[in-house]
Amino acid sequence: MTKYITAFIATACLAGLAFAEEDETFSEAHQANRAKSEAHFAAKQKQYAGNPDFWVARGLLADRKARTVTLDSYTTGVGPNDISEFFIISENSGHDYESLFGTFAQSEDICKALEFIGVPRGRAVDYDKLVFWPKGERLLGTVIVGTNAPVPLDSLMYSTETKQSLTNTGFIYIGDRRDASGRFLGDSAGPGSVISSYNESYTVLDVPRLAAQSEVYEKYTVSSNLVKAADVWCTITLTPEPRPADSPKRVRDVSIEFLTNSVALDGANAGPLKDALQK
Repeated sequence: MTKYITAFIATACLAGLAFAEEDETFSEAHQANRAKSEAHFAAKQKQYAGNPDFWVARGLLADRKARTVTLDSYTTGVGPNDISEFFIISENSGHDYESLFGTFAQSEDICKALEFIGVPRGRAVDYDKLVFWPKGERLLGTVIVGTNAPVPLDSLMYSTETKQSLTNTGFIYIGDRRDASGRFLGDSAGPGSVISSYNESYTVLDVPRLAAQSEVYEKYTVSSNLVKAADVWCTITLTPEPRPADSPKRVRDVSIEFLTNSVALDGANAGPLKDALQK
């Protein structure tokens, strides 16, 4: 029995050493930010225990009444005029060199948080199935970098074609690439994208437009209003776009059956095309 206990302790020590060595790849500032996020997590677990209006996970807080998801995040070190393909990536993505921010939250938890506040799951692009447009309801993002005032997230990326920052039209919730158990694959597959600037299959949120990676690469750069500094603590808030209470969802699935000289919309009786379009 003793030798097995000794072996277990040795294995545990080696695992701890490996973890420590892995941490050495992160700056002291990054490790301090991670510790801050862990402290937030522990405090919020106690604060909101048993409260059905809040959902807590590492690196995030979801508020169902306010309809917000707040992410513990940090700058990656990219700055003005650097090429950027992502607004936010997960901590272990490896794409820090082309993303505005990283977050300590897991992508799967961000999906759970968005659905907790009532955002329905969308549909990602799938080029193999000739699905070229992402589909989903929209959310707006704001970011506080350090002690600065909050700014729209998409104002921090600049289009080299229009010579302007991207307009604040929001992002669309995708989150549909999952395994057989329903687990979101973005934490284990793809580039670790939380919010992409192009149509990425394995992302949590996508841009609400046609933007194939090959067509927009090097056309989006970092705006001048983001300081070029790594590991500055940031707070990013996602919230559904404000719309009148009686507004329908942006996304509606419609089935159309084409018959001789008529069409049937969503299984209704067939009629002239012009009548169906008016519906």
